[in-house]
Amino acid sequence: MSRITKKIIRAQGYLTDGSHGARIIAMAAQAASKNAFIYMNKRLFRVENFLQRDQGVTFRFRQFYGLDRKSTITSPSPWLLPAAEAVARDGERIFAQQMKKLGL
Repeated sequence: MSRITKKIIRAQGYLTDGSHGARIIAMAAQAASKNAFIYMNKRLFRVENFLQRDQGVTFRFRQFYGLDRKSTITSPSPWLLPAAEAVARDGERIFAQQMKKLGL
């Protein structure tokens, strides 16, 4: 996450003026030119295929990370340990069997 923090575009300065659509277009233009990401509504978006034409601007952005929900740390489940150990023991045999099926 630390490498991404330097490449995040937030609404600040001239990006806070104008309508909501104008702010999004301005942030998308900056993110597309700098190969950066947009931070909006506690979510990170990446800009795909930004095109500027005579008639206007077209772009698509997709969310790739959400900060609106807290992450949880799940403690290890001891009841699953025997099954995990069995797969770890038989892992090489299972891999060889699957490769044999594929003829490799």
